[in-house]
Amino acid sequence: MKKYIYIGIPCVLVIIVTVIYLLKKEETVRFETAKIVKGDIQKYVVATGTINPVRTVIIGSQVSGLISKLYADFNSQVKTGQTVAQIDPTPFEHQVRKAEAALATALAKLKRSNAVLRNSKRKYHRAKKLFSKQVISIDEFDESRTAYETSIADVELAKAEIMQAEASLAIAKTDMGYTVIISPLDGIVISREVDVGQTVASSFQTPTLFTIAKDLVSMQVNTSVDEADIGMVEVGQLAKFNVDAFPEDVFDGKVTEIRMSPVIFQNVVTYDTIVSIDNSSLKLKPGMTANTSILVADAKNVL
Repeated sequence: MKKYIYIGIPCVLVIIVTVIYLLKKEETVRFETAKIVKGDIQKYVVATGTINPVRTVIIGSQVSGLISKLYADFNSQVKTGQTVAQIDPTPFEHQVRKAEAALATALAKLKRSNAVLRNSKRKYHRAKKLFSKQVISIDEFDESRTAYETSIADVELAKAEIMQAEASLAIAKTDMGYTVIISPLDGIVISREVDVGQTVASSFQTPTLFTIAKDLVSMQVNTSVDEADIGMVEVGQLAKFNVDAFPEDVFDGKVTEIRMSPVIFQNVVTYDTIVSIDNSSLKLKPGMTANTSILVADAKNVL
């Protein structure tokens, strides 16, 4: 029994010492070394935006009516003054003829009023002479004078009615001219909102017929920069971005405008920042999402 005790005690002591040694052993720290070299350090502000044409014009209708013809469609190239749609002019032609008839009536009324005026003028001067000779009573003289003055007023009234009829005719002709929808600029149609046979109503607001972009070569990215980063962004800074359609391509741009009006959505404040881009390749399409990085700091050849 004593033999086993003598053998077990040293073994236990060895085990205890080994455990204590392992617990107290410090972990080895390794270091990696590298050669100090100079390089460039750049800082970017990241924002998401949408690609849009620099100038977009919404073409509407100033009159209500039925779309009878369309001369442009999606992606159509249009020129300034080119007809892109036609509203049925028939009702407006009737209005023009009605206004012309009203003007003719007013002119005829003026002729009649002038004739009555000439007659009443003769009667008035005749009554005036007779009254001076005491041939007629003062009541008869007053009656002829009143008729003469009334005739003068009738002539002026007829002239005013002519002016009113001329204005109504001009309005009718203008409205008829509005049935021809023309393009106000050279560009490309990026949206068409109507079809032949559709009725447009301009009673409360101008209905949208087409959306035309002036140019798809010079475009812009409308980005939303967080208020925490907007202080670092300045006009003239360079930017780069990519789009999901071409993930391997990096496009370049420049900050051209920082709009002062804040955009608040769910208590998050952002500012619209415009990045101008060159789309000569025509790869970029309106509405694409651009993941934009704006270069706000650039240190060259530093450690």
